Amino acid sequence: MNGNRHKVFWGALSLALLLSFPGLFQRWSVEEATHTVGLVAAYRDVAALADQEGIEDEEALGLLQEAGLTGLMVGDLTGKELSNGALPLWFGPKNGLPSTWSGALEGDSDGAVVWVRQGDLDVDLVRRHVVARFGDVPFYEGEEGALFLLPLSLSALEEAAVLPDFEGLALSKELALPILFRPAPSHGLDGSAAMAALGAVLDENAQVRALAPSGPVVTAYPNVELLAEVVRERKLPLAKVEFSRQVGAIPLEWRVFPSLLPLHSVTAEEIQSRGLDGRQIVERMVRAARERSLRLLVMRPVSYSGPQTMEAFRADLLAISRGMGRHGPRLGWPEPIPLWQAGLPDAVALALVLVFSAMVLLWRIGGRYGEVMGVLPALLLGFFAVALGVVTWKVPFVARVVGAFAVPLFASAACLAALEGWRTPWKGLLEGLFILLVGGVAVAAFFGTPYFMLRLKAFSGVKLTLLLPPLFVLFHDLKRKVHPEGLGDLLRRPPLWGEIFLLVLLLGGAAVVAIRSGNVESVPQWEIDLRDFLEQWLVARPRTKETFIGYPALILWYLFRRRDWLPSYREVLRIGSTLAFASAANSFCHFHTHLIFTLWRVGNGVFLGCLFGVLAAFIVLHLIEPAWRRWGRLLLD
Repeated sequence: MNGNRHKVFWGALSLALLLSFPGLFQRWSVEEATHTVGLVAAYRDVAALADQEGIEDEEALGLLQEAGLTGLMVGDLTGKELSNGALPLWFGPKNGLPSTWSGALEGDSDGAVVWVRQGDLDVDLVRRHVVARFGDVPFYEGEEGALFLLPLSLSALEEAAVLPDFEGLALSKELALPILFRPAPSHGLDGSAAMAALGAVLDENAQVRALAPSGPVVTAYPNVELLAEVVRERKLPLAKVEFSRQVGAIPLEWRVFPSLLPLHSVTAEEIQSRGLDGRQIVERMVRAARERSLRLLVMRPVSYSGPQTMEAFRADLLAISRGMGRHGPRLGWPEPIPLWQAGLPDAVALALVLVFSAMVLLWRIGGRYGEVMGVLPALLLGFFAVALGVVTWKVPFVARVVGAFAVPLFASAACLAALEGWRTPWKGLLEGLFILLVGGVAVAAFFGTPYFMLRLKAFSGVKLTLLLPPLFVLFHDLKRKVHPEGLGDLLRRPPLWGEIFLLVLLLGGAAVVAIRSGNVESVPQWEIDLRDFLEQWLVARPRTKETFIGYPALILWYLFRRRDWLPSYREVLRIGSTLAFASAANSFCHFHTHLIFTLWRVGNGVFLGCLFGVLAAFIVLHLIEPAWRRWGRLLLD
């Protein structure tokens, strides 16, 4: 029994779709079960707001909780922060003590001194934490309070942890608020001493629900295993700070994986330098949670114009809460995702997509796509795909290579299917979208595991997906004479000015697409504003390359090909169409984004892109084409 290559290809795609379901269901179940985001503010920021408003810290926190705040960020205080009065105690050199206390500690020492007055803080509490971090240090206790002589100098402790923020810890315990605790760097101390100090905090504060080391260096670095042991033994997740350059963060994350909670914050320095206002910060936070699945959002009461009022900060929190509520994650305290691995069916599905997409491209380029294919060759091809799937499942390097090339191959196959369906445009478009969908879910099922979802491993092939499909389509068109001339014909005759212009335009466009991919800094402000508008309207904003270039170019190609217009120049529309499928394929490679959101985004891209394409076709038919009949020939002569 024989079938043509078209049926073999569609049969392989259908099988790949079925095999992808287990992996997709696993990923979807985990995403739904853990679709919770915590909205966090630093205790010191809340205290400053309360002072500014003239209210108690408890009242300020109550107002913020009503607006959506779900947790507090509290941490160790450094010597610099204690010197600036973060706690009601004195921290400084011995010779700076009042004369009545300066002789209480015998001996000469350049160590820093902690002086606690009775009634300001619990002296026993301070002693426990001083001893936990610094050991049995010299101290003096009298009726008025206590002195502690630390083994390190004031300068050595300026950026290092000295004591935890007792006030923030006490308030969170009183209000039963979850805490994201931030252990500070432990410069000059043995790592075990830093862990003993952290253990004392955790023993006394059951409301600590996650850890996020502060400062430029992870606590106890370079021995990050010490902190990893605390995370594992206490079953406390570690915050994985997005775009962090903290020394020691990456090896620590690998050691505690998968007990990670991705965190997004905007520092006060970034807000000031970029001129971010409250609206922009809110939109950025909502986007981080919905598009990149960030689980903890740290808000700060500041904008480019300076510190915010309580009313403005509450308004921002409320706006984020409402933004989450609209088809977004739930507000609450998040939990880490469980660990699972990709299954053999997922690997076979990916291999089927790779092998048969590659074969379809070869068949189309060779003009053999519609020919008959015997059962035995089809079975041999299927067996090869299954064998490749087994190797992909077992060998990580092979998996990387297969993934890197599968995406541009199925994107190219999808694009060619849509382009070659110009006689029945909607059928051609649907065929292309089906290939795109099957390839996308196969990649999403195999690579959509915690390693990639938490971005500990990077997916290879994003740049290839933007560069290879245009080359495949161009080579196909020159080989099959879809463009009126082949490559040899083009090289043997002098170029036309219009062709030179289009070549420069295509090369420039390709460079811009490659540079802008993953590079937010290169996006102009007007486009950022347009993206924000589309997000508010469509929730899942389609990607710009699909909406304004790819699908409109495809619709215009259908028009130009059916009318047989400009055969020597319409190749630019075919190349432009590749951006729709390449960009949509890359959306499936954003494994940190919820799968439902990705499908929604791709669907919105098709809808809006085709809408713009139909509008462009209308303008061409009723405005440009009449004008072209009168003056267009002059440009080509």
